Amino acid sequence: MDFTNYGANKINESKVMNECLKQRVDFHLEPARRCLWLECEYLAAAGSKYCSYECGKKLAKERLIRQAAYIQEDGMKYNFIKEKYKSEIDRMIVVCRNKLENLNKASKCARMLSEFIIKQLNVEYVSKDDEVRASKVFVLCLICGGEIDRNIYGSHIVKCLVKKEKQAYYGSEERGSIAIGILCEQYSSKFKSYCKRLKIICPEHPCKDVDDNLKVCSYPSDLDEEVKKSKDLYFFSLSDKIFNGNKCTNEYGNCCEHPNWYRYTLANIDSYRYGELDQLNECRTLISKYNSFINNRGNVYNSIASEQAMKKFYNDALKNEIKTLDLHQSKNEEKSNKVKLLVPDAEVISSSDED
Repeated sequence: MDFTNYGANKINESKVMNECLKQRVDFHLEPARRCLWLECEYLAAAGSKYCSYECGKKLAKERLIRQAAYIQEDGMKYNFIKEKYKSEIDRMIVVCRNKLENLNKASKCARMLSEFIIKQLNVEYVSKDDEVRASKVFVLCLICGGEIDRNIYGSHIVKCLVKKEKQAYYGSEERGSIAIGILCEQYSSKFKSYCKRLKIICPEHPCKDVDDNLKVCSYPSDLDEEVKKSKDLYFFSLSDKIFNGNKCTNEYGNCCEHPNWYRYTLANIDSYRYGELDQLNECRTLISKYNSFINNRGNVYNSIASEQAMKKFYNDALKNEIKTLDLHQSKNEEKSNKVKLLVPDAEVISSSDED
């Protein structure tokens, strides 16, 4: 139990001690303190450093006036970095808009491809002549290296690739966003992690899609030319003109020329989307960091509470070389030298020579 200003308040010590003994608390007397305002002779109020609120405001005003030059100097040293970060933020905003446009284009291509496959579900497969099926031509499998009948090469290479891919595992302990639907995100109790393969072609956790009931390959013949021209970004060339052209009439699961082409095309689109999303998140993170720096460095509050500014003021005070701020000269500075701080209405005048 603390009792301040006991001399001023004329506390009866014997009564207080008896009350403390009853309540089983420690009895401690603190000496009275004088108000910190330089021109005040009264004692400070209980729990305060000042006798009144007015004295506190006077001391705060005097402190700001004496330290104004140091506070201004501390706030101005970040001006160059702030301007650099502002231009970088403007550039990154343009990058983010471009990434969003690319994501929308890729998503549109994926929807267009899915709609095309849905239309092809009603097309029935017409088997080839027996003579053509009877002629066996063996080709070399790119995965296992074995000689495979050309007629079953399409189904073999898909199964062979799945078997080979199952030998490796790609996972992470952190679960990603399921709403995006790009990665598999299935939990593996064996590895205690979430699968990070592309969902549409994940060999360990096969997913259902519109091509499950597709009977005819339906690969557009004009798409080969677009693949040669655009290479990795060929899916941006998907259009009604390509889908309305000639199509492959082989059986979808056994087509040796275009094995599982629909899912691999979607996988290319998803891979591109994931890369754009990763770069978009990176830009947004940097923008957040730059904004945090601009708002938290060199503003009024941080400049007043800056430890470096206080040290400079203290050292100069010991040497009797305190810097002063010429208020009349500051008011006549050009508006171009004003730097906006965290609060839009608050401005500080900066010197072009110091910048």
